[in-house]
Amino acid sequence: MKKRKLSILVVVNHDPTFMYIRDLLQRIPLYAAEVHRADNSPEALKLLKKNMYRVCLLDSAAKGCLDLLRAAKNAGCNAPIILLADSGDQAGDVACMKAGAADYLVRDCLDESILERSIRYALERSREREALRKSKRLQQFAKEQLQKTMLSLEEELETARMVQESLLPRDISSVNGLAVSAAYIPCGRIGGDLYDIIKIDDRRTCFVMFDVVGHGVPAALISAMVKISFSKNITRDACMAAIMERVNREIVNLFNEKRHITAFLCLYDGAAKRLDFVKGGHPSPLLLHPRERSLEYLSNGGLPLGMFADIRYEVSSMQLIPGDCLILYTDGLTECADAADALFGKKRLEDVLLTLPEESSTDDILGAIIKAQLAFSGAIPRGDDITVVVIKIP
Repeated sequence: MKKRKLSILVVVNHDPTFMYIRDLLQRIPLYAAEVHRADNSPEALKLLKKNMYRVCLLDSAAKGCLDLLRAAKNAGCNAPIILLADSGDQAGDVACMKAGAADYLVRDCLDESILERSIRYALERSREREALRKSKRLQQFAKEQLQKTMLSLEEELETARMVQESLLPRDISSVNGLAVSAAYIPCGRIGGDLYDIIKIDDRRTCFVMFDVVGHGVPAALISAMVKISFSKNITRDACMAAIMERVNREIVNLFNEKRHITAFLCLYDGAAKRLDFVKGGHPSPLLLHPRERSLEYLSNGGLPLGMFADIRYEVSSMQLIPGDCLILYTDGLTECADAADALFGKKRLEDVLLTLPEESSTDDILGAIIKAQLAFSGAIPRGDDITVVVIKIP
């Protein structure tokens, strides 16, 4: 059997003892021992720090034996240190073991088989410890990389949140004399809901709300593209159906697979007090008549955007009177759940609106809706984005 090469450092300051140990090492059948000697602890530590040796045999009689063990351990030396102990100093031997010795052998009882077994076990334990240290280093490295990735992702998400926030209309409290209040509550940092308010001229105002199915970054990116498409296609002369059809075709052409985007688009003419609207799979907005304390839904057919290129939409029209309030919302509001997995639903929304005082402002109405939703769902995490826009006719 071919012997394994093994470099061994023997720390001993007594020549006969060194020669005795060297002879035993060279008689071990498993190893071809390359034996080197250090006469004192400082010299031994200097050599051990270079990690040149696989094993170190340390004579407990060597000066500074305990200090060498501690220093080698603190320096992260790889070689396991086997203590050659004096059978008469048990307390000192125990102290050396606690200081980091891999094993101890009674010097006067040594033979090659005992020495071979001790070296083999020490090397096995050393490999196990090194594997454990490597695993811990890899775990720490993975943890640090994950933390860096998470930090980078957080920064990217924050940037995306700011970009998405910039896409929301600003200073909406009064547009062409209309009182407007709005809330956008994504279930995560960013979401797939968006709305827009576009003043076409001094009497016409366009409102659009849409909801991209899904959450997070993909939904947010798609919603930004849909917003751009609507902004580009809303013109002075285009009807609501034509705008929806053009936006739908652009979405279908942009993506290789079908998308599901619900949308509601309406145009209010302040001079005629007329509302033209078109709906694509979106929850039907509510029209609140505060004086009569009555509600009606703005129902209109139409498939969601992004499914087929040739979808056709129809425009519906209705007359509004001063004081009427239009409530647009996404399904994240009515489909939010409580601890018992019950849904908020349309009925609760209706009850909130019908109990409000006639003189309630858009802020009052919006606040009551959000308050009711929060009271209903409590601490249950939202599963979808919630967007609400309240418009009051002057």
